[in-house]
Amino acid sequence: MNRVVIGWAVLLLVMAIALMASPIPLTGTEHLTPLAEIGVFLIPASVVTAFAGGLAADPSRLTIGGALGNPDEPVGRERPRPERAPGADRRRGSPKEPVNCRHCYTLVPWDVLFCPRCRTPRSCRSCGAELEMHGDTIRCLPCGRWEPTCGCPERPRAGAPSEHTRRRAVR
Repeated sequence: MNRVVIGWAVLLLVMAIALMASPIPLTGTEHLTPLAEIGVFLIPASVVTAFAGGLAADPSRLTIGGALGNPDEPVGRERPRPERAPGADRRRGSPKEPVNCRHCYTLVPWDVLFCPRCRTPRSCRSCGAELEMHGDTIRCLPCGRWEPTCGCPERPRAGAPSEHTRRRAVR
């Protein structure tokens, strides 16, 4: 908050009110004079100036070396993000969120086990294992839980290179 700019806004507001009330002591009557009109138009300007002063930076913290910003204050710099646990990287969506087929990339509803286009069974969102229909719910086959609450460790996906896969050099 810039107190200097807010002070100027308050001064401008007092001057606007004085200009609006000036016909009474000057002429003894209440009527619209050019000074009162100027006072009416100064009120919005004083309010805007007060808002600008409230949103402006404090001038006591500004420096010329920091191009009118304090170089010691990390305003524009990114804050360091906290490190996540290794298991927190997995994306757990909504239980009723549709998923894409891994073969044809067709959108498969949450309550359907097989892709409507290529008829391949979809895999678990959490661990990538096979799924099974159990009554009206779809459950993860290794742990037997409902798919969004699967607690299995993440498995390598089919087609994804493993750590021990050797790659051929391209010539």
